[in-house]
Amino acid sequence: MKISLFKILGAVSAIASSGVIGVSANSFAGASSYFLYTLQQSDRLAVLDAMQAAGLKTLRIFITQVAQNIKGCTNSAVNDVEVGTPGNWDDTILGMIDTLISEAMPRGIKLIIAPHDRYALGCWQSDVYVSKYKIPTTNCATATNDASIFYTNANAIADYDNRLKHILAHKYTDGTPWSQLSKGIFAFNIENEAMGHMNMADNQLGSSSIYVSTGGGADWSDSLNYYNFYCTDIDIIDIHSYDGTSAINSNMPGAINTAKQQGKLLMMEEWGVTGNDAAKASGMAAQIKALNGYGIPWSLWEVVKPSSTDFETFTDQTQAWSAVKSGAQAANSASGAFSFRNLP
Repeated sequence: MKISLFKILGAVSAIASSGVIGVSANSFAGASSYFLYTLQQSDRLAVLDAMQAAGLKTLRIFITQVAQNIKGCTNSAVNDVEVGTPGNWDDTILGMIDTLISEAMPRGIKLIIAPHDRYALGCWQSDVYVSKYKIPTTNCATATNDASIFYTNANAIADYDNRLKHILAHKYTDGTPWSQLSKGIFAFNIENEAMGHMNMADNQLGSSSIYVSTGGGADWSDSLNYYNFYCTDIDIIDIHSYDGTSAINSNMPGAINTAKQQGKLLMMEEWGVTGNDAAKASGMAAQIKALNGYGIPWSLWEVVKPSSTDFETFTDQTQAWSAVKSGAQAANSASGAFSFRNLP
């Protein structure tokens, strides 16, 4: 995508000159729960309380249309922030996220917000950009989904720039725009897994304490795209991978070296394990041990009530949750490969 999109989320000050690279800081841990703001309040608070008790410091969510009662949850449906056509705003979802921020902050948890999900571009959902720009629809589980027009068409880029501006200008309940809400927001992804399952403005972020992160890719290769490291407006290179411990050990040392050379930060923002309680616990413990050993902060996919034998994990899976909790506590005291500001 053209650089204008990145500049809208561009960091105010350069990472290398603000002293955030270092080896003495502690690492940290978090989790994704991408539609948590839609859960009924009792379940939402139960998830946040469990995260707090486990020592998880960041919570990653998406701004995207959510259907009712998905993944076995008791949650309400909500529209995307754009309905019908780009620029036709429905801020209901932003208000729900405001509520989540107000609940997360006193529990020492900050949000990582993905302002758009790449998989809404005709993959597993079809949003306003699909209809306006005639993006072909394909099930990403079985075939490549070519959404390249979204990233190359000047009008589509302008529409997405406007989406980012609108989201960043949204005012929290105390009147603070999200672009300056460093007390409740840790980072903004550019997009969730931009370019995933494909073959191919002015700075609006008002707080230098809020990071700009890539939002990861569909795998190690996508996540560590060459251009991410050389874009001056990106702070954090997010890594997404479900390939296990061996892939971490194969790829992470080189990624750390490149990130340090280019003045970037790294985060293992998406990873997870499926299976029964014992299988999850074993797989999680191994990956967490590797990530903590490298001093890389991590965010599990995903903490949701109720749990399942898929990636959803919660306290009822006692062995898996014990692995998450002990791993998060170890991360919070582990020597970090990088120093992060604005942690809860």
